[in-house]
Amino acid sequence: MNSMVDRVLEDPIGSLQETAPPPRLRPQTSKPAMRTRAVNKSPQRPGTAHGRYQVLKAGPTMGANMVTPLCKTHVKKPPPFNNFLVFVVDVEDAERMQAAKTVQELSEDILDALGLKLPHGKELQAIYSGYEGPERISISSDGDLVDYYARFSSSGNENEDSGYDARKDPELQDVIRELEKMRLGGILTKMQMTKYLRLLGDSRMFFLKTQKELSQTREELFDLQESMPAKIELAAKRAVDKREAELFKQFEQEKATLLAKIREETQKMIGPLRDAAEKSKAALKELQKEYQNKKAELSKTQTKLEGMEETVRTADSRAQELGEQLRAAEQQIAEDAARKTQLEQQLAEAIDVIDSNGLERPGSSSSSGEQDGGKNSKNKFLWNIPKIQTKVSWPRERSICSSDKKLQDLSSVVIEFYPGGVEASFPGYCALRLHVPDRTRLKWSVIFGKNQKTHDCGQRSDDFAKDLWWCRNGILWPNVCKLEDIKRNIDRETDSIQLAFEALTVSQLPVAAADASASRSKSLGRPRTASANFASRGNLIMEEGQRKKLENLPPFDKSLVKIFYDAELLNNAWLQDFVAGWLAQKRFVQHAKQVSKA
Repeated sequence: MNSMVDRVLEDPIGSLQETAPPPRLRPQTSKPAMRTRAVNKSPQRPGTAHGRYQVLKAGPTMGANMVTPLCKTHVKKPPPFNNFLVFVVDVEDAERMQAAKTVQELSEDILDALGLKLPHGKELQAIYSGYEGPERISISSDGDLVDYYARFSSSGNENEDSGYDARKDPELQDVIRELEKMRLGGILTKMQMTKYLRLLGDSRMFFLKTQKELSQTREELFDLQESMPAKIELAAKRAVDKREAELFKQFEQEKATLLAKIREETQKMIGPLRDAAEKSKAALKELQKEYQNKKAELSKTQTKLEGMEETVRTADSRAQELGEQLRAAEQQIAEDAARKTQLEQQLAEAIDVIDSNGLERPGSSSSSGEQDGGKNSKNKFLWNIPKIQTKVSWPRERSICSSDKKLQDLSSVVIEFYPGGVEASFPGYCALRLHVPDRTRLKWSVIFGKNQKTHDCGQRSDDFAKDLWWCRNGILWPNVCKLEDIKRNIDRETDSIQLAFEALTVSQLPVAAADASASRSKSLGRPRTASANFASRGNLIMEEGQRKKLENLPPFDKSLVKIFYDAELLNNAWLQDFVAGWLAQKRFVQHAKQVSKA
């Protein structure tokens, strides 16, 4: 062991290289540098001497005066300063070289460095403070020393980064124990031993670091040597594949060129033969088609010949029947002409009666407004009221009624116009009554006239339900417009005025609201309305089955049937007979025309 210590002292690096174990690596960590407080930044204490502030001296003070201790009856002076050694060290940027020491070790190291030995009972006192202030902290315990060392950053980062721990190295521990024995024997001082140990540790760390780098370099060299054959083989394979691809591409290009040349020569040889074959096929098809046409014509001629023979056989008998029917038809035509004259006269009289009773003529020019082009054109219809100059002089409660119209959002709309107004109208005002399906909520408007001569009566929003007493006969607008507005917009050429009705918004009336209104009408004893789903006033006396039959009739016949029931409502028997005769005559004429065509 002594020889080993001597070898270490003579050549520390060589001895470490012989006995160094393989290094144990650990990840590198960086510790933040610890800085001490600058000594020239300590606080100052103000005094009174030498101007505003007094320069303080070492020793106890009280206020601005030095404190001199008393010993019985005489003043005891402090010992002279030549009995003390004061070391001033600037440790602002200092770094801690190793782990923190104890106060005892610190004292021993300082005394060893001075070559002194204190007598029993004496101790070394360490004080650190700033240059310009009285703040002094005495290091009297290990905790104070640890706090002091905490001000500095550690210089042992390289040892920590290497992953080497000297405390776990058995050979290094043996060397340390030998050095301790030599120190205890008085051969080495502690400072010398610490210096040797620091040199030994640094050499050991350098050796381990170099050994690690050498090992990594050897591994990289081995990996490179191992991968060289594979890289050479891969490069050769890539070159071969590239050359094969180039040759294959060249072969394909030459092949395509040769095939194109052969195909072109073949097409030149086959072209004339193909044209001849196509012409032969076309000629053959034409011959086959002509043959089929001739065959079909022959078959048709034979069939027609047989039919003509049958027609000739039946023509004689049919000629006799037609002669009899012709004579009967001529007689019927003469009777129809006389009947037509009579019916035209009756029709003129009936139209006068219809106009005088405020009914719409059959087939009048009222129509829906689909061609109007407005925003709600499908919920709009136009009604031409004829002979309006006569109707403007009608008394109150006399009205003219439109036919039943079906719009996009309304299944049935009927309008009654009162030129003279109703009992609730103001003098000189016209009235209008609207009939719509049950439980309907709508916003609607009415305009009289057309082109540049129009009068807009405005808009209304109404709820209609057959159980509401105030609209039992429809929705009444008692003051729709003034009679002067009607007269001003009359078309003088046709003696008529156009009424334009438009349903702006239509919705279903909630059942709850209608039921509540009906209950109020019952409690007040108000009369309930009849069914509101009718087309004209004559529909009030029509049965449900008759209404369904009416929907299947042509428009002109439907208008005549409505006039029939309107006449029944007015107790006009003559008008009823006239319409019934007209319908019967119309059906007879249609039957005669069918017979004549046959």
